[in-house]
Amino acid sequence: MVIQILPQLKKLFAVMLFLACCVHGIAQQLVTGTVRDAKGNGLSEVSVRVKGMLLGTTTGKDGSFTISAPANAVLIFSHVGLTDQELALDGRSVLNLVMDASNAALDAVVVVGYGTTRRKDLTGAVASVSSDKVNAFPAANVMQALSGRAPGVQVKQNNGAPGAAISI
Repeated sequence: MVIQILPQLKKLFAVMLFLACCVHGIAQQLVTGTVRDAKGNGLSEVSVRVKGMLLGTTTGKDGSFTISAPANAVLIFSHVGLTDQELALDGRSVLNLVMDASNAALDAVVVVGYGTTRRKDLTGAVASVSSDKVNAFPAANVMQALSGRAPGVQVKQNNGAPGAAISI
């Protein structure tokens, strides 16, 4: 009888050991903190995610965040215009982080007349006019200063009256 129970106990022990390891590996803790810029101001809308998992959140208006993550997780902080940072929790439950500006990330964003878009999503032509060209001749407003400076852009005054509205 003892001989028959021994293999079953070994299997049961192995299963219990496996489950204990799994539960320990996915144990979550609540992590809170604040993300600030170099001047000490809270940064809003910073993406905070757990590396290798689909867990994430964003910071609030004051730069604060709360996320549930494993004790040994690595958090990734990212925001347009700032250098991405990875920070290991190492069992900590409170994190305060300062993010630095990054000029390289700004190349990915194009400001257009009706909003912003990423360079890879942009279709059509983009023209830029330097401030030297805009300031080269006197103009009543910026729209008149753009006249004849960018290819394909037509700047027209709606009628001949001085100060009349301009259409681009």
